[in-house]
Amino acid sequence: MELAELLERDDGRYGQLVDECQRALGRIFTGSETSKLVALCDYMGMEPEFVLLVCAYCAGKGKNSVRYVERTACGLTADGVDDAVKLDAYIKQKDHYKTMEYKLREMLGLGSRALTKKEHDIMGRWIDVWQFDPEIIARAYEITVGYTDRASLPYMDKILENWYTLGYRTLEDISAAEDKRKTEKAALNSDVAPSFDTDEFFELALKRSYAKIGGEAAKPDVKDNVPDKMGKEVS
Repeated sequence: MELAELLERDDGRYGQLVDECQRALGRIFTGSETSKLVALCDYMGMEPEFVLLVCAYCAGKGKNSVRYVERTACGLTADGVDDAVKLDAYIKQKDHYKTMEYKLREMLGLGSRALTKKEHDIMGRWIDVWQFDPEIIARAYEITVGYTDRASLPYMDKILENWYTLGYRTLEDISAAEDKRKTEKAALNSDVAPSFDTDEFFELALKRSYAKIGGEAAKPDVKDNVPDKMGKEVS
């Protein structure tokens, strides 16, 4: 079937799609590019609304070639993002991740440098898997700096993992747990007077250990002795 005839088929459905995609990408397509775009729907079975949204998504990334749109549409479909509704959710998730990553970079003083794979995996867990709000992550950051005098993603990761495991999803959850611990500790201390403050002792010991070892690479394994700020260690 000739391209012109294809564009006029189904009341000009594909012709309208091409026009809208050209506007989205800000350029006029060649005959070959038009054929590739139409083939995504006519041959690959993609919905026109999905293809148009892919064009808008690519344009937002500064990519306006049909070849890039074609590769992106096929890649998304292979990952299960195969309609406009799923793609809209995917784009919103990507935008959320980008916003969160920017806030975390500022908080941790990472600047604009590329993240290491370990940093990327840790942040992805906080944002996409555990879905913590910035306020929760900031609280874990404050606790980490309070105990270590520096930012440490692995240390924060263990604190957040513990909160996630315990079902804490809001600052109110964390505050309630801290208040409960303090109440239980006060009740215990009223019965048996301690010879020293165990929280203070642990914090000072940890700081001395960090000062002696020095450097991020030589820090003790945070997986073994990370306090949850509630009087216990996270194992």
